[in-house]
Amino acid sequence: MAERYQAIRFAARTAGLLLLACCFIALAGCGIATVKRADGPEFVPPQGEPLTGGAVLENERLKLAVEGENGTITVTDKRNGHVWQGAASKEQAAAQEVAGDYKGHVQSPFIVEYQEVGAKANTFKRGNVQSERPEVRLYRNGERIEVAFNLRNGDLRFSFLLGLSGSSLVVDIPGERIRDNPKTAVLKSIMPYPFLGAVWGKTKSGYMLVPSGPGYLIDFYDRNYPYDSAFNEIVYGEDLGVNLGSGSPMPVLYPVFGIKQDDNAFLAVLDRGGEYGKLSATPSGLNTPFNWAAAEFLYLPDDYLKNAYSTQAKQFIDDYMKREDRRMVYSFLAGEDADYVGMAKAYRTYLMETGGAKKLTPTGKEDPFTITVYQANEESGMLGRKAVPVTTFEEARRIVRTLYDKGVRSMNVALRGWNNGGEFPGGWPKRLPPEPSLGKPEELKALSDYAEAIGAPLLLYDNYFDATGRNAGFRPREDALRNLRTGVVEAKIGSFRQYRLRSEASLGYLRDALPAYGEWGISGLVLTAYRGKTVNSDFNKSGVSTRGQAIAAQQQMLDAIGGELGRAGIQTAYAYAVGHAQLMQGFQIGPGYDVFAGKTVPFYPMAVHGLAGYSGKEANLHPDPQADRLRQIEYGAIPAYIVTQAPASDLQYTSVRSTLVSSRFDIWQDEIVREYAKYRDSIGSAMHLFIENHRQLAEGVYATTYEDGRQVVVNYSDRPYRYASVDVPARDYAVVAAGSAEGRGPR
Repeated sequence: MAERYQAIRFAARTAGLLLLACCFIALAGCGIATVKRADGPEFVPPQGEPLTGGAVLENERLKLAVEGENGTITVTDKRNGHVWQGAASKEQAAAQEVAGDYKGHVQSPFIVEYQEVGAKANTFKRGNVQSERPEVRLYRNGERIEVAFNLRNGDLRFSFLLGLSGSSLVVDIPGERIRDNPKTAVLKSIMPYPFLGAVWGKTKSGYMLVPSGPGYLIDFYDRNYPYDSAFNEIVYGEDLGVNLGSGSPMPVLYPVFGIKQDDNAFLAVLDRGGEYGKLSATPSGLNTPFNWAAAEFLYLPDDYLKNAYSTQAKQFIDDYMKREDRRMVYSFLAGEDADYVGMAKAYRTYLMETGGAKKLTPTGKEDPFTITVYQANEESGMLGRKAVPVTTFEEARRIVRTLYDKGVRSMNVALRGWNNGGEFPGGWPKRLPPEPSLGKPEELKALSDYAEAIGAPLLLYDNYFDATGRNAGFRPREDALRNLRTGVVEAKIGSFRQYRLRSEASLGYLRDALPAYGEWGISGLVLTAYRGKTVNSDFNKSGVSTRGQAIAAQQQMLDAIGGELGRAGIQTAYAYAVGHAQLMQGFQIGPGYDVFAGKTVPFYPMAVHGLAGYSGKEANLHPDPQADRLRQIEYGAIPAYIVTQAPASDLQYTSVRSTLVSSRFDIWQDEIVREYAKYRDSIGSAMHLFIENHRQLAEGVYATTYEDGRQVVVNYSDRPYRYASVDVPARDYAVVAAGSAEGRGPR
């Protein structure tokens, strides 16, 4: 058998597959993981026709006016005449409630942070137009206006390139326009137009949308915000290669924020360079009377002043972090579109037009439940480590057959912990042959044959991000991720060391394994990683890669999996996977930040629905089963379950002891069958449809409207609710057919 797998790997290396060959040729050509620069970056001065005074850009929907003296802007929405102010007025800034540096910040088109080299205090300084008094020059650059800022006598320079596209304002910060001086001023971050759309107290009604959980609305405060911290999160979470700052356990999965003012709103998307960005939202009463939200682009490690960085590390910062272009896209909304529903639709459009996502095609079947069969994990004992099997391949086949015979006719079956050594720590990156205690590969093939016969795709959870041993040719010094300052990224967990694979190594292991998956009849993979954190910079001796290049490598992996096996899935629903993954598991459905006294809304689910299938936490692991079940339905998620043949208690000495608490199939099979029948008879097939509306009908009652006009009404309350002649039972849901009630109403 060992010779057979060696032959498979040899075949993969010699013959290959056309799709993967193209993928890796593109990888090498684009320099996804090994980019080298022979020469240092050159500063390119502003281009175009110099302008005196201000400047104006217009299209059929928007008018942009740029003030010539300091570069502040106003955006007029021609559809209704609303004017978006890019900064506070002088009168507002002079108010007593605005103190200290914020008197300048609120009036400035930027907040820039830099190290003032040679200053007595070894700290970063935050500056603005008022404090820095830069030279500001405007240029007409084709269909765009360039606003060039020259600070500290030329020691610190950057530009904003402003353009209009439909109902959107595009703000570029070109990397080639950035100059700083390591002897006087070292750039750390730039916030472009931080007070665009800011609202003084409750002078206007509205809220701020932040990317916490599926979406979170922070209602405007009126100078009475009671806490001492604001929303401030790194896009895509921590970077293991560069210290961008501490992140929360719930990372930002989609790089957006929004502001609603009365009947107007905008959605802001961090486009280029967003992976090196932070998002913030600050309610009125914290530092200023304004409710304001902004993006901050990062150009320097957060611990730059606390730790010594080598000359080589500083060269990377200059060559890569500071030379990557950054872009913000503000989409302006008006009238009935000016709310979180309109923002979600705008983001869906962005994902399709910019991210390449495509609408799902109808399958002619009910939406497939995801049935994850957990198979094995590893425990450590006095005699060493051993795999603990809880579901063999044959037992998994019987589980699937039982569900099918009881009426569950549409499902995706996913195996987790099938790999050599069990799920974790296992022997990653070694995965083949499958864990012997689960049965022979022929039994896995028999399972896939049965699944194919009943129309149930068989997928494997697979980890191409972690290494826990020197298996399958893994060499930490060559194949592991490296931190800019500290070298090889590793963690000691119990009796083993965990490494994070660099992108080239991940792609290589995937290339080697795909032929075996095809031989077993596997229909797809679900990419997963231990403890997440898969968007990382890397500083290997053979070349460096940025966070953006790590994202591109993951997209290539998903494309290769989908192209070769048919379906690609991902465990963490990062926005960059939309358009590349057909299935998103572990989708954030539950509440995000609750400290702001706001509310959770299905912003991200509404944007993704119809572009990819998604499921939240498995139903048998819900902390609040009744409410969580309904929230999944309200947010358009397809129910999912995770089951084992043996009791979960068999895994009490493994890494899933605190998460996989109730999974025995004998206990859960009746609920799965019952829930499937309910979903089949009420919702049926909706995965391919866009969500067009979401609104609250009454206390604890919500309606989600799909593009075909149907409404799914969810009732969290203890009383039945009647809507459009349809009775919705207490703590349950019902479907109202198209045309039975108004599909769009007050929100």
